[in-house]
Amino acid sequence: MTSGRTALGMRCFAGWRGDGNCAPQLPVMNLEALGREVQVGDVLFTRIAALPFRKVAAITGSWTNHVGVIVEKAGPVPIIAESKFPRSRLSSLAEFVARSQGGRVALAKLKAPPPSGDA
Repeated sequence: MTSGRTALGMRCFAGWRGDGNCAPQLPVMNLEALGREVQVGDVLFTRIAALPFRKVAAITGSWTNHVGVIVEKAGPVPIIAESKFPRSRLSSLAEFVARSQGGRVALAKLKAPPPSGDA
């Protein structure tokens, strides 16, 4: 999916849960398409429903309140590094997206892939 990119390179993914809750200018993708689209170094933004996270979104004036970075895409399932109380952890793309309110995710892509070994 190469069309529909905004000036910031953000994309919205909401299709796999069927909520259709994306901003109108952003394309909707299913989980499989999102998995093909992401590359190591890409950043995924989500919204966690728990109160402390909702307060972060309210204070920052954004729908998003959580972030993860694609750190591996060698196998069929992209792996995301994220902070999670009390420590950081690795999650599959499906696990990460499933925790986002309404299945909504925004993807920020790197303009160029990171140098080999730096991801």
